[in-house]
Amino acid sequence: MPSTIKQLHHYLSYLLRPLARVLLRRGMGYGEFAEAAKTAFVEAAQFDLAIPGRKQTTSRVSTITGLSRKEVHRLLNQDDQQQFDSLHKLNRAARVISGWSSDERFVDEKGQPRELMFEGDGNDFALLVKEYSGDITARTIADELTRTGAIAQDSEGRLRLIKQAYIPDADSVEQFKLLSESIAELTQTIEHNIIHKDDKFFQRKVFYDNIPAENVAELKEQINQKAQSCLEEINQILVQYDRDHTSSSGQTNTEQVKLGLAMHYFEETLK
Repeated sequence: MPSTIKQLHHYLSYLLRPLARVLLRRGMGYGEFAEAAKTAFVEAAQFDLAIPGRKQTTSRVSTITGLSRKEVHRLLNQDDQQQFDSLHKLNRAARVISGWSSDERFVDEKGQPRELMFEGDGNDFALLVKEYSGDITARTIADELTRTGAIAQDSEGRLRLIKQAYIPDADSVEQFKLLSESIAELTQTIEHNIIHKDDKFFQRKVFYDNIPAENVAELKEQINQKAQSCLEEINQILVQYDRDHTSSSGQTNTEQVKLGLAMHYFEETLK
């Protein structure tokens, strides 16, 4: 095995180990993982590595990936609509929270999310969901946000936003979808920075590897507070340009771009 490939093999194993832990805990073995990996390789070859101006063929995808033409055809004709619909629902729940936290119709004079009646009260929860969830109903969004502890309802029917983030249950499929989306976005950023030397995306991290264990809780709390504050400030900037939030964000016939900043806290015991 060439030295470069051997190094890549080592780093790939390191990258996949945390993912393997997650999959094994959810009862997914290597066979299911291998099937998903085949799909990823075929889709990357079909949609991302096509020669500009030329239609990508099954034979070329087969050559690039090392899979048979029959296998490539099978994988390209899978029905992923159910998974897409579920991820669509996940994204819309997050968008509703974002709108509730930033849209002047749904915040108080201090810029904090107001308590909202479900419907029948002007700028109510039903309107919020209509503005930000697309084709998903207000009841569906309310049930999902209640289930995950993001909102609560008082005895008079007012809904209160408890968490300014959509974080599904730890064992839910939605949590795994968040994991996959976050890893994919980070990988895409790294890939972009490898390819584009003069137009790099922001990618930084700061850490020290000899922190006393007794200081971890205090430092974790400080990091969480500062990171949340930073994200809320960036959210206020981005929301002014998002066409789902405002009609004054520029031309409506230009292509749609997804951009943002992701943060995560990490901690590992070394000894």
